[in-house]
Amino acid sequence: MDRLQVGWSWREAREAIPRALPPPPWNGPGGPATVRVMSGRLAILDDNQLILESRLRQLATTLPPLVEDRVRAAMVIGSVAAGRARDTSDIDLVLLLRSGQPVRADYHWWEREVAPALVVDDRFPVQPLFVASTALLTREPNLHAALAAGIHLWDPEGLFDDQPESRA
Repeated sequence: MDRLQVGWSWREAREAIPRALPPPPWNGPGGPATVRVMSGRLAILDDNQLILESRLRQLATTLPPLVEDRVRAAMVIGSVAAGRARDTSDIDLVLLLRSGQPVRADYHWWEREVAPALVVDDRFPVQPLFVASTALLTREPNLHAALAAGIHLWDPEGLFDDQPESRA
């Protein structure tokens, strides 16, 4: 197993990260946790890039067993998905609900049950955005663009892939 070293370029470290981290251990009803390998930039600065890559891998392994009863899939959107994350950015996390419309209780549940189990870090805090399954069929241009450019963090049913060609 490789060890990450200070002084490496982001490319050298990026190539070593998959070898330095174990694969996600979680297997759910849809099979192994689905995490797409991040193939592009997440952040403007190299140190933020490394932190975000590690943070998203941690979320991909930690999140599914915490949310699977209430959530069907998770996707990162916003500045991280667009490759423009800065020191003050957060991780905007779309959580596709199993049923119903999002309500305030979903956010209370997140704060009470999920957030305490996640890695605590002042940089890049996770900001959940709960959406109903019908959001995948949105005609709202901002959400449509965010979903089209998002990073699939966990999607055991392939819901984010199984979209109509034109949602706008």
